[in-house]
Amino acid sequence: MKINRICLAILVIMVPAASGLAQDLDIEFAMPSTMVLPGSSFSLDLTIDNTGPAMPDAVLFVALTIGTGDYWFYPSWVQYPPDYDSAHIDIAADSTDTWRVMQEFAWPAGVGEFSGAMFLGAVVHHNELVSNVAQIKFGWTEMPKTYQTISTNSDWVAGSITNVSKSTGFCFNGTAGSTYHIWWDDVSSGSGTCTADVRVSAFHEDKTTAYFRDADNGYNEPGNVIIAPGETSVYVVLTSENHSPGSFRIGVTFFPYSPDKSVNARQATAWMTGDFDSYNQSQQHPAYYNITLRMKWIWPARTDGYWLYVEQAMAGSPPYRQRVYQIRMASGTEVASEVYEFINAADEQNAVGAWADENPLSDLSPVDFELREDCTVFLTREDLDTFMGGTEGKDCASDLNGATYATSEVTLTADQMRSWDRGYNSNDQQVWGAVAGPYIFDKHENFDSGLDL
Repeated sequence: MKINRICLAILVIMVPAASGLAQDLDIEFAMPSTMVLPGSSFSLDLTIDNTGPAMPDAVLFVALTIGTGDYWFYPSWVQYPPDYDSAHIDIAADSTDTWRVMQEFAWPAGVGEFSGAMFLGAVVHHNELVSNVAQIKFGWTEMPKTYQTISTNSDWVAGSITNVSKSTGFCFNGTAGSTYHIWWDDVSSGSGTCTADVRVSAFHEDKTTAYFRDADNGYNEPGNVIIAPGETSVYVVLTSENHSPGSFRIGVTFFPYSPDKSVNARQATAWMTGDFDSYNQSQQHPAYYNITLRMKWIWPARTDGYWLYVEQAMAGSPPYRQRVYQIRMASGTEVASEVYEFINAADEQNAVGAWADENPLSDLSPVDFELREDCTVFLTREDLDTFMGGTEGKDCASDLNGATYATSEVTLTADQMRSWDRGYNSNDQQVWGAVAGPYIFDKHENFDSGLDL
């Protein structure tokens, strides 16, 4: 054993990555995840990028340390002190090659928790260090002992990774055979408000068999789970990718849109905009008229929700109702549709037919309208295809045909709106509106397809 080789081995360990020594090669480690759970895939690759001449019979040093002063050297993983090992490799000119340093295996259970392990690597040629000193820190953890229950189809749930534990657990309940979408918001891919870098795994009820493991990006591409037959619960584990504390958000939906509050409002608006009528219903039920309903997105630059111009008329007649709706999130996944009336009669008259304009009501703004207090329709996402809801209580005032208050019930899908508007007197007797059930408006044209998700 030559003494200079021993010195080179120690050099691999001691020279920092910012060394001023000449570095002709750029080397970098990669592994599936740097914080692993029992059963996670574990392997180690080293990519060598050479932009210079060939280096035959170069010497590759890779060492594992756990911070105790001991090192284990590839490829035999002999312990230093007292011994070390290295691999002789040929590096071609102008080449990029990846070396499998550690073959893939499933990380075992029952080995505790640790976050201070590190691989170091370097390449020596003709007894000179010709690369940077690559480093990759990793650790391992057991499954969490407790799991916080979260609800599906609700707002984001905030969480954090602490210095004490590098993982945290959540669980949710669902229906066997149904698909659920797990979303997370972190520093690497998210809203910009979270500070943790996390990987996510989802498990069956045995907390061992995985639906998926070590997923890295869940803000735009969720982890999807079809709950196994005979099971109702899914266990979700988040691990810290960068071994440091920080915050994250997590949410679960059974429709393929994230818990971002703007998503449901946007989808409801997309389904509401368009050219509708109740012709089919009027042909089947003489008690119902053929009514046209046109709704067009207005003021697209506004950030306080989505605004619609709404015009309703007996087919072939001037409109009998002109309104403006503001669509926004009320709380969680509940969408609020607030109703506004024109203040100025001339503005209302000038707006007739504006649904056909490219930029309707562009000369007006919300200050030209008055909110109908307590007449807001609240819509909840029932499933992938449906919103349902209505007004709340008896405070939406109406004086039509002797009424004192009005109610609205709405069911909304991509191609149909069912709306049941009714007026009641002070004795809670219905005095106007359909009796047998809601008006059924079929969509014939989608005005604002760009809104759809």
